[in-house]
Amino acid sequence: MKRIPLIGVGIVIGHSLTVVWHLIVLAQLRGSLSTGQVVLFSVLINLLPLTALILPWPRYARLAGWFLLVPFGLGLTMGGYAHFLSNSPDNVFRVAAGEWTTPYRVSATLLLLLQLSGRLASLKIQNPGPGGLTVTLMRLAKPPVGVPPHHRSRPGF
Repeated sequence: MKRIPLIGVGIVIGHSLTVVWHLIVLAQLRGSLSTGQVVLFSVLINLLPLTALILPWPRYARLAGWFLLVPFGLGLTMGGYAHFLSNSPDNVFRVAAGEWTTPYRVSATLLLLLQLSGRLASLKIQNPGPGGLTVTLMRLAKPPVGVPPHHRSRPGF
């Protein structure tokens, strides 16, 4: 039985390992996470993406796509904000210099790239075939049905 395409496997495994590494670095940098918390958070964060890897392919391809889309989307949104946009001490540009600063910055950047890749891969899985990702992105950019053309430029459409 076929499984998720190789690129998806690489993204999920890379993401899982980077999450564990990032949490270990965060525990060393802040001293606020215990070993048990690192393990718990690693399992919770990686549960859906790793489940997507074991689903029979292509029978459950769309479900696997959702199992990648949701956690990678949430991680991209929350992690991207916390590590790159916010004014918090977790921002990679504001973190205090020290032994764990460079690993923290590298792991946060890797997570951002892997989550973006996972997000795009999940959209491709949702619409397989030639032009599948393009079709998905065009559908997302389309205005809602029934909205008059002169209202489409308004915020929220």
